[in-house]
Amino acid sequence: EWYLCWDAGELVAMGLAVRYHDALHVSNLAVARSRRRRGLGKYVLDGACARAGELGLPRVCGSVDPDAPHLLRLYRNIGAVAETSAFACPGAIVQPKVRMSAPIEVA
Repeated sequence: EWYLCWDAGELVAMGLAVRYHDALHVSNLAVARSRRRRGLGKYVLDGACARAGELGLPRVCGSVDPDAPHLLRLYRNIGAVAETSAFACPGAIVQPKVRMSAPIEVA
């Protein structure tokens, strides 16, 4: 499911949440550069957390670049902790990500 935030016809934030095993995995979380530091990323994550609760999933998770402290902080602000490093193929150009996971209170 896509979570989209619009302002006056302009897409200002988005995230894709996909059920993955026992979690709702948030990927492609993005906020327009001109709209950052206004709570839109948290708004998208809060929507994913609410949906995870509706689905009876115990957690929301995401893979974050370790050199993106603002994203690590964003996930920590919803109660996420680093689980393990997400895997990468040997010889991959991309650096491994940090898998963040936040518990959800299931109603």
